[in-house]
Amino acid sequence: IAPCIELNLRMTMGIVAMLWSNNHLAQGSHGVMKVEYSPLSSHTKTTTKEALILDKKLKSGTISLIPPDNHFKIYIEVSNDYSN
Repeated sequence: IAPCIELNLRMTMGIVAMLWSNNHLAQGSHGVMKVEYSPLSSHTKTTTKEALILDKKLKSGTISLIPPDNHFKIYIEVSNDYSN
């Protein structure tokens, strides 16, 4: 049996998250991606905050990543990070 080395050349989720935040989040803000499931999607609502956009970047609020009319809710909550 010959030795084999596997190279994984795809981007990891950490790199994707870093690139997304660099391109879409305002400086001093941080985001958290959340996935929720509800068998009764029309009866369950996720608390949302209106998105605040500053210089074409998200400063705070909630952005849905998929249409709201299904059982899954995938969204990003963005808030200000005042510790910097």
